[in-house]
Amino acid sequence: MLRKGKASQYVGAAIAGLGASIVGGLILSLTIRSSLIISLIFGYLIGEVVRRGARGNRGPIFMAIAGVSAFIGLSITGLGLGPIALLFSAISAGIAAYRLSE
Repeated sequence: MLRKGKASQYVGAAIAGLGASIVGGLILSLTIRSSLIISLIFGYLIGEVVRRGARGNRGPIFMAIAGVSAFIGLSITGLGLGPIALLFSAISAGIAAYRLSE
């Protein structure tokens, strides 16, 4: 549902998104190196976690939260370093943001 959220929904979305992206990024850094398919899946999952943290709300602010969370999660864990990994992080962020635009 596209509407203005409450403060608790913004906080919930940010905590859920950052937490999931950092944990997911750490798991990926220990197991799999970055790839396009992994970036697409990671972005979709982070978008879904943010949507649930926002209690189903969507919109531009929630899209930004999802995109930034996905990008930060992959960048902090070292998967976002280098030109190709940076591209995959940006793709992941775009997919996460798009998940909240539907």
